[in-house]
Amino acid sequence: MTVKAVLHRLVVKPVELEEYDETDAKLKELGLIKGITEETKYHGNQIDKGVVIDVGPTAFLDYVKKHDLAVPVKTGSLVTYARHSGKHIKDGDIEVVVINDDDVLAIHVEE
Repeated sequence: MTVKAVLHRLVVKPVELEEYDETDAKLKELGLIKGITEETKYHGNQIDKGVVIDVGPTAFLDYVKKHDLAVPVKTGSLVTYARHSGKHIKDGDIEVVVINDDDVLAIHVEE
């Protein structure tokens, strides 16, 4: 199954969480896995960066028309999006997030 974006939405694959705690980093280094608690489960939902997998056909349409510019986000772009936005969907082994185009806060570009 493949998840495709419709209308003004984007399909984003969240990036892996970085170690947010010195203890977690040390446990990972030792090959140990910390149990999932409500706190760590909640932290996992705080992901706010991801790689765009698909862009809907009307995404950013108002922006493009108003400012006469090209669509700012393309497939493969690394974006930061609003926390707690979108809907998490399991696509096989991969979990993706479907977000609205106005939930994109920033695009990460390499200089």
